[in-house]
Amino acid sequence: MKTRRLIQWMASAGAALFLSGGMASCSSVDGLVYPGTGSDSVEATDAKAKKYRKYAKEVTVDGVKLRGWMIERRGKPLLVFYGGNAMNLATVLPTADRDKQHATLLMNYRGYGGSEGKPSEKALVQDAVYLLDKVCRETGRKPGDVVLVGQSLGSGVAVQVAAQRPVGKLVLLVPFDSLEAVARGMAPGFLVDWALNDTYRSDKFAPKVQCPVTIIAATHDAVVPIDHARKLAASFGRPVQWFEFPCGHNGLWKQSGFRAAYGKACTLPK
Repeated sequence: MKTRRLIQWMASAGAALFLSGGMASCSSVDGLVYPGTGSDSVEATDAKAKKYRKYAKEVTVDGVKLRGWMIERRGKPLLVFYGGNAMNLATVLPTADRDKQHATLLMNYRGYGGSEGKPSEKALVQDAVYLLDKVCRETGRKPGDVVLVGQSLGSGVAVQVAAQRPVGKLVLLVPFDSLEAVARGMAPGFLVDWALNDTYRSDKFAPKVQCPVTIIAATHDAVVPIDHARKLAASFGRPVQWFEFPCGHNGLWKQSGFRAAYGKACTLPK
């Protein structure tokens, strides 16, 4: 997530507002919450995923074509991965292909990885619920056969999906209690109220989640300070499994022991 850039924008935008005496557009804030990856065209994504072309999947939701991949493994639980705000899920394909314990669904958000449309909190959550229901119908799985994994911004999507569907497990990597709370820790409240359209209040949806929850946090996270993950954990109102690694926001996957913890977290309870 590029939250610090978001806060810097809000600070400068707030100054511009007062200097101009008028209301500026908030569209560039959306561009910081959803910056894309810089290589989100169909061609660029296909080039990254050339080796995995056989898994390619396209789904049209309300007239918007979403692109991604479905790695099917019959008889195995389904893992659905929701990425951060600067992730093209083509980068997750090597890990998913090596995972022989799960089928994996990777669908890029609107505006990401060749998917059409414009991202927003409402659209991303609605798309995620629709895709989960569709894939469960197509593959004969029940929600209880599903593990949802959300990283950074994707944690906000995953929590809301788990609040609406009785999935088997919820795994959250470097999550926040709310994007709004992260922003308020860095900028005056009036700027946050004015500029931030999508708040991702995971803390409000957490009490509705009934499945086991694992949080994997980064001790030295300067983007989403770890206290936000701790507050989210408390929001579930019951114990959650907790792993913590001595790294920054984007360092989890390189940490010794992370993949073992991640594999354990993604295992459905028997």
